Amino acid sequence: MFCNQCGKQIPDEAMFCPACGAKTDSLVKEAGGAKKEPKKKKGFPFKIVVPAAGVAVVAVVLVVVILALGGRGMTAIRYNAENRIFYQSASNCFYNLQGETYEFEDYLDIVRSNMDGSIYVCTQYNGSGDGYMCYDLYYIDKELDPVLVEEDVHFVCQISSSGDYIAYLKDVKDDMAGDLYLYSVKDKKRTMIDTDVYPYTYCLSPSGTAVAYIKDYESENDNELWLGGIKIDCQKVDKDGCQPIGVKDNGKELYYVTDNYKLYLYNGKDSEKISSDVSYHSFYLNNDNSEILFVKDGKTYYYTSKMEEPAKVCGGACGWVVTPADVAYTWGTNYESTIYGLDTLKGCVMDTDSGLYWLNETGTDSVKIADSYVYEYQISEDGKSFAYIQNGEVYKISRLNEEMEAKPVYDSDTDYVDYFVASGDLSKIYVVCDDELYYVKNSKKMERITNDLSNTYDVVYNDAMGKVCFLENDTLCYAGTTAKSKEKVIEDAYEIRRLINGVGCVAEEGDDESAAYYLESKEPVKLGIEWFD
Repeated sequence: MFCNQCGKQIPDEAMFCPACGAKTDSLVKEAGGAKKEPKKKKGFPFKIVVPAAGVAVVAVVLVVVILALGGRGMTAIRYNAENRIFYQSASNCFYNLQGETYEFEDYLDIVRSNMDGSIYVCTQYNGSGDGYMCYDLYYIDKELDPVLVEEDVHFVCQISSSGDYIAYLKDVKDDMAGDLYLYSVKDKKRTMIDTDVYPYTYCLSPSGTAVAYIKDYESENDNELWLGGIKIDCQKVDKDGCQPIGVKDNGKELYYVTDNYKLYLYNGKDSEKISSDVSYHSFYLNNDNSEILFVKDGKTYYYTSKMEEPAKVCGGACGWVVTPADVAYTWGTNYESTIYGLDTLKGCVMDTDSGLYWLNETGTDSVKIADSYVYEYQISEDGKSFAYIQNGEVYKISRLNEEMEAKPVYDSDTDYVDYFVASGDLSKIYVVCDDELYYVKNSKKMERITNDLSNTYDVVYNDAMGKVCFLENDTLCYAGTTAKSKEKVIEDAYEIRRLINGVGCVAEEGDDESAAYYLESKEPVKLGIEWFD
């Protein structure tokens, strides 16, 4: 698609234009109207008890959860539902999974979150000045009480993966150059990093203490790439058409790409070319930005600064790194890169245009899991096992390694599986065949849960409850492993989706109104929104 602000072609999945930073739905509205105070926080007139055990397992948060090897197996930043907040663009509404909401009365221009969704940063037109210097900058966390960071800033802002620092520009002249600041959320202190900084392309390190940015911008191929930060002296990195991809907190490693498709690594003193002819929008990094997967000539390569040269690990082009549902991730600078909460990309599963591949533990090669026509899959919470559908049959790999073996979970020549869901450890698997939901007891027997699904794909497994949730005759239900265990929860429901460890549901409320619910335990929490974005 094309940006209706600057006209540049952008990826279909992009939420913001890589060139100008504009939102791809409604983009930046014309300045107008007076500044208004946001509405006060709203709650619900009933008490919701969320089991502590469920909260510990659920999903998105600023309290970064680091899990050690030997526990669940995969060392990663995990989501936590207790601290996670969500944003609904249609109503400028932020909400949490405890049933509280906060709604801004006026339109928000840029809204971005940290990696685990526990803190958002946003800019809002304040009715003063003209051009691009008349926005208020806020951040909002699980308390749902917005904090004003700065007035009269440029509308484009960034927040670090950790949520510790916010980057923004002030005194921007002609939408081309201004003063770059870093704001510490903890200390409430502002530090000016540099002047004459281009407002649309800058890249924060995971904690936000280092920032890569553009100066002396004349055009996409006439500018300079710089690096600076907290206790990091500003230094020129390169010139003429560079885009930052990912930078480490100490500023000693900065990946960037040039407009002639060359990928470089800057080590704090010098730049080393990693590869030529790379795909400009296919960069995947681990959580500290030290490892990178990139695509060249339709093939995927792995690289880290400890290697002499990149290793070609797959004959296909990687389009996504498959992670467990509760592993956090975020978009990189202007959506040129994706940063995952994984401590290492080694041992990950890559979804490519030629199939699914497992990257080995040394990052030097991969093992093919399945062909490209696999359309549904799930990796276990510990990242050690994998399940997928191929040719209407569900297969499971008990251990991802060099000697992996995929086995069908049910031996049948007649039942064609349209869809499947599984528990986080893949020990329980449910399949959908011709709008009927079954629990797979063993390779020879399945137990039918319902024969009247409202929709083939309206099935979600809820790990907090240990139940499968589904829509039956437009009613949200959950069940264990038998039809007798089925319980009805919400009537007139027409959409459900997985929200990390819980389930989101939208139901009709009468008079053409809808309400959204969050189901983690047996009692659903009514959210202050009408639908999920």
